[in-house]
Amino acid sequence: MRRGKRNPRAALEEIRGELLGILTAAVADLNSDRLSEESFDSFRTILQLGLEVVRDCRSVLETASR
Repeated sequence: MRRGKRNPRAALEEIRGELLGILTAAVADLNSDRLSEESFDSFRTILQLGLEVVRDCRSVLETASR
């Protein structure tokens, strides 16, 4: 996770990819009973917030570039 002085859009896509990777791992843990449904639901709520922030930031960048 190295962002530094990069293109903000590329950094947001990297963050989004990392969040989706974490989701994939959480689903695998849920399926193998290493994560409870209650814990997964809590995680999913936080993940959704993170993805919404990324989406909102992308929207702001698109609007600013017009």
